[in-house]
Amino acid sequence: MCGIVGYTGERQAVGVLLEGLAQLEYRGYDSTGICLAGPDGFDRVRADDNLAALRTLIDERDDVPGLSGIGHTRWATHGEVSVPNTHPFLGCDTGTYAVALNGIIENFTELRAELTDRGHQFESATDAEVVVHLLEEHADLEAHDALSRVTARLDGHYAVVALDSRRPGVVFGTRHQVPLVAGIGEGEQFLASTVDAVLGQTRRFVLLEDGDVIVLDGTAWSAFDADGRAVDREEITVGRATTRADHEGHGSFLAKEIAEQPGSVSDTLLGRISGTDVHLAELDDRPGETADRSFTGRLPGIEHLVIVGCGTALHAGQVARPMFERWTSLRTEVAVASEWRYASPIVDASTLVVAISQSGETADTLAAIRLARSLGAATIGITNMADSQLTREVDRSLLTRAGLEMSVAATKTFTTQVALLALLAFELGRLRDTLGGAEAEQALVELELIPEKMAELLRRPSAVAEMAESVAGAPFVVFLGRQAGVPVALEGALKLREIAYLPAEVHPAGELKHGSIALMESGTPVVAVVTDSMEPERTISNLHEVRARGARVIAIATEGNRRIEEAADEVIWIPATDPMLEPMLSVIPLQQLALHAATSLGLNVDQPRNLAKTVTVE
Repeated sequence: MCGIVGYTGERQAVGVLLEGLAQLEYRGYDSTGICLAGPDGFDRVRADDNLAALRTLIDERDDVPGLSGIGHTRWATHGEVSVPNTHPFLGCDTGTYAVALNGIIENFTELRAELTDRGHQFESATDAEVVVHLLEEHADLEAHDALSRVTARLDGHYAVVALDSRRPGVVFGTRHQVPLVAGIGEGEQFLASTVDAVLGQTRRFVLLEDGDVIVLDGTAWSAFDADGRAVDREEITVGRATTRADHEGHGSFLAKEIAEQPGSVSDTLLGRISGTDVHLAELDDRPGETADRSFTGRLPGIEHLVIVGCGTALHAGQVARPMFERWTSLRTEVAVASEWRYASPIVDASTLVVAISQSGETADTLAAIRLARSLGAATIGITNMADSQLTREVDRSLLTRAGLEMSVAATKTFTTQVALLALLAFELGRLRDTLGGAEAEQALVELELIPEKMAELLRRPSAVAEMAESVAGAPFVVFLGRQAGVPVALEGALKLREIAYLPAEVHPAGELKHGSIALMESGTPVVAVVTDSMEPERTISNLHEVRARGARVIAIATEGNRRIEEAADEVIWIPATDPMLEPMLSVIPLQQLALHAATSLGLNVDQPRNLAKTVTVE
């Protein structure tokens, strides 16, 4: 959701900005623009389309000079998708400041009214434009003082980058509850929403705190707190390799990422299992941590576990709930992050809150974690991004090692989240001495075999593409499941809605007779998760009931359960495994079903409309 890149240095900025924005395309956006500060003032190019359209506009120009500039990919929050609503914004005089923003300004209506009364004229319907007009009112101040005065008036959460035409070699910015990092190179410097945007340019970064303002001039940087005082911020070196996005022979990033799941899950497990034991070293006490403040020392006394997440991450938590209840004997709650934070949750020092976020920047999940910490809970974050905001706000963070996921629809991040949650359940069970002996040991053996079984499933010839064509032509689809099959069904339905834009309802199979069976008629597609751990006999009876009304049933079933063939029109078989781990296999055909349905409709499966990979607004 919205990506920011800023640059100042010895190179022409346009190429650096375009490359950085390309690295942020996975976040999801609907328009994009850049602004350069050159010898003759600002040069701005904007497109109410994707980055390819912006490149075309730039290529049509003879030259777009400037050694400093800012770029932005916009996911519309306030105002339609249009060029006037596309960042960066220039303000009334179009010559002093240029601004781009990621986030939300909650009091923009009041600020806009004040500014309009004072004679300011707006070009957009966005909340972000108020920032550049407020800056104009402090044009007599130094950059950091002006921006600090502006942010003191803002309510919300945001990251801002800005240019001042009077200082064409300077880029400056600030952040409040939305990530912004500074990259430090040789003779050049960067601002970006995430280190990955410029990791190909530098490995040295400054991580800013909330309220910080940073000023870069290409050779030196200065940071100031919200009161304008100079502050030191530690420079870090990011050692991980730069990842270049490529389909690698697949028709889309989504197809590639579905195929990458065996490797991603294997990487997530690597080094964390030893024989019949699990050890998550990331949870160990840190140097200098005293016994009374020991994190691992707190875990055996935990009485209540809360898992929070949104969308796919929420479904991963729901899949893992029975793992925690069985292997740790903890009272376990799984909650929608955006609801939990407003529900007056009962949380104290005996509570462990586990937050799941692919990006580590999900606004609702971060807000939930902040609430949990304020109430004294212990916190763990599960994310795919090592340098994300989530890793900085929790007591301990665990990385899924899924690798770069470019498609907006999450696939390999879901299965790696489930795998890592299984490891966490084992680790907590060990610390609490609640693991179930031989049963738990066998489950751990099966967990190590999951990547191999995933690979086997992906190698099999499949009729999913043919099934998907009939699903794509339906007015709606019904998904059914029981127990852990319900969140798997939820995830399958979410994928179908996300990329094929098909209405998809999800029901626990036993709830059919309580109203939902009224939807069934001739040809209604019903996708049922009927694996061995999910009460297959009872679900088979439910499938007979819907077929009696003319529904067409596609079942996801465990190999060897021949009875399912009597109750389904088509069956997709998955390898047998431990009942707790079946969701990591049963979700794969549902991912493929959504992929093929969207492809048959001619849709862009990697960048579906209206969606963002990184949801930084509430």
